[in-house]
Amino acid sequence: MIELVVPELPQQELTLDSIDPVRGDAHPAGGGPPPLAGRIFLGGPHGRPLTREFVAADPDLAAYVERELEYHSYYLVYLNVSFAAEPAAPRLATATLDLKLSTTGNTSEPVALSMTPRQITDSVQVQRSVRFGPKLALMDVEATLGEVSKSTTRDEREVFLQALRQLRSDPTWEFRRTKTMDISGAFDLAMVVRTERDAAIGVTCTVTASTKGNLLRWYRQELAGPLQVGTVL
Repeated sequence: MIELVVPELPQQELTLDSIDPVRGDAHPAGGGPPPLAGRIFLGGPHGRPLTREFVAADPDLAAYVERELEYHSYYLVYLNVSFAAEPAAPRLATATLDLKLSTTGNTSEPVALSMTPRQITDSVQVQRSVRFGPKLALMDVEATLGEVSKSTTRDEREVFLQALRQLRSDPTWEFRRTKTMDISGAFDLAMVVRTERDAAIGVTCTVTASTKGNLLRWYRQELAGPLQVGTVL
C-alpha cells in the first residue's frame, strides 16, 4: 500500500449566484436573493499522472500499473473544500461538487475509477492523505461514526458526505446537513482517473449549494477551467 500526503492547496472564495428553485433560471439582475459569498472555499482541482516511479515502492501495485500502462493512463485528481461556520444563518442545507472529466481526440471518455471519501455518516473527518490499495483503489481512512438517534432496537445514522457516479465521467461529491452535523470544516477529496493510453485529461468543476431559512434557496458557480493534466510515462 502506498500513502500520499495531500498538499494544502491555495483556496479561493466562491461566490455562488442565486438560481430559481422552481424554474432553474438565474434571477434577473437586481432581483432575487444576493449571491452566496464567504461560505465555501475551494482549493484545486489539482492533478498529477500516476507513473511507474510513483508506485515503485509497492511491488504488487507496480506490477499492476506496468501491465495497465500498455492500455491506459492514470491520474490522481484531488481538491480541498472548506465551509465557513459563520455566518450561522442561513444554514447550508446541501453542497455538491460536480466534476466533468474530458479528453481530446477520438478517445473514450475518462472515468473516475476510485473516489475517496466514499461516505461519511455523522462524523467530521479530516483526512490529510490518500492511500492506494490494489489496482489503484483509493482506501478510505476509518472515521468514528456518531449516532443520529438511538432506540432499544437499532441505531440510525444519516449520510453527511457521499461520493456518487463512480466509474463515470461526471463524478460528484454531495454534502448534506444532518440532524447532528452542520456543513462546516475542511475536507480533502481525491479520485483516480483512468483514460486511454497517452491521453491527457481535462477537469471542470461546478459547485451547487442550498440554504434553508424561511425558504429553501439554491446557488451555483461554475469554476473557470478546465484543469489540464498531461501524461508522463
